[in-house]
Amino acid sequence: MPRGAFGVVTSDAQKRDQRYAASAATAQAEFPDRPDARILNKSIPLFFITKNNNGFWVVREAGGKVGGIFLFKRSALRFATRNSTPLGCARMFLTEHFELDVRNQGNRLIAALDAFMRRMARLRPKSIAVSGNGSRRQEDHGSPAIDVRATSLSLVESQTPRDRTTY
Repeated sequence: MPRGAFGVVTSDAQKRDQRYAASAATAQAEFPDRPDARILNKSIPLFFITKNNNGFWVVREAGGKVGGIFLFKRSALRFATRNSTPLGCARMFLTEHFELDVRNQGNRLIAALDAFMRRMARLRPKSIAVSGNGSRRQEDHGSPAIDVRATSLSLVESQTPRDRTTY
């Protein structure tokens, strides 16, 4: 088995989780701070619930102890409740999109699908700008720009009655 930086044996799953957390942390903003103790007592666990850029549900404890990624909102809520029993928890739904920045303890299949979607997103063209003359200009990193003529299809009837052909 491979050894880590300090001679600690690490499994492939642990390495994958570390790479996932590192790649997600570089592409996301910081989660908000916990509300003031006058608003929410510190003894009550707080879970942030939001969606990531691919539309999957992300749950993260405010202290960063646990977190997970899920396909369904119901699964995300169940994860927060299960990780705060028997006391219960406060849940804060966020409007911004955030990426999970801790080890995924949720759905492994959805985490793998999310990582695949992020890789595929890097292969897509970054932007398409439409110019005033109807042409689209597609720009990519380091490659020459490609001009693509915008076409619109419409039904046109010919002028003569005997050729009433629709194009």
